[in-house]
Amino acid sequence: MFVRHLEKITEESVMSGIASIREGAKDSFARRESRIEFKAFWPSNSLTPKGISFVIESDVRNTSDIAVNLNTQLMTYKDGEIRLIKHTQQVTSETGEFLGSVQHLPAKAIKEAVETQAMRAAKSVMDKKYFGVLGVDMFVLQNNEIYMTEVNARPNSCTFPTIVADKRSAPEWISVDVSAQKPIRKLADFVAAVGKDLAYGNVRDGLVVPLAIHTYVNSQEGVVIPSPKFKMMAMADSVSKRDEIIDELVRIRGLKRGD
Repeated sequence: MFVRHLEKITEESVMSGIASIREGAKDSFARRESRIEFKAFWPSNSLTPKGISFVIESDVRNTSDIAVNLNTQLMTYKDGEIRLIKHTQQVTSETGEFLGSVQHLPAKAIKEAVETQAMRAAKSVMDKKYFGVLGVDMFVLQNNEIYMTEVNARPNSCTFPTIVADKRSAPEWISVDVSAQKPIRKLADFVAAVGKDLAYGNVRDGLVVPLAIHTYVNSQEGVVIPSPKFKMMAMADSVSKRDEIIDELVRIRGLKRGD
């Protein structure tokens, strides 16, 4: 709700964009259960909401086509060490919706540049006394230019599937956001949604594990409401087998990709 595309940056277009964002935020607050009052979040006499800054940045449509939406995970330590963990590729739909992630090996021509950028970003947050897992997001363009887009100083959506895959020694994996046909209340519901053969499978023949189950909370009554949305990962010994599992879950078992 806080992102608007401006064809041209002018004072009028920016102010109009802010007004549009504010109206969208008001509608969102009105539709959902929340103890936060909109007027406390965004006072009428304030240009920006509390705790939020507006950032005007170059739109990706002003660059060449994106080849890879890359995430590089690193670990910073108090002794000054920075350790690169792994690269992953964020999978998105044609409209930019985040669908999940897969492991990725940067091409030889850009590998050094990618890792240099990631290490610089890690050092910048370590200098601010952040120690632990972080993820650096970048766009790698078709012409091999690299644009750093975000630094998440926290475990991120690629961290947990990476850990699970390493523990299971999975050669190939993919994490995906999906919706089942029924709410997922407990582990048995997950097993029913993906099938016992995959829920209790192995990496060689195909294994699907849950990463997160979504729920909603009615803030007025404190009631947890189950949701059909959840995050899972599929592991296999080849890319073709991995993709075959996802295809089966969507086409045969009726799961829907995307959040």
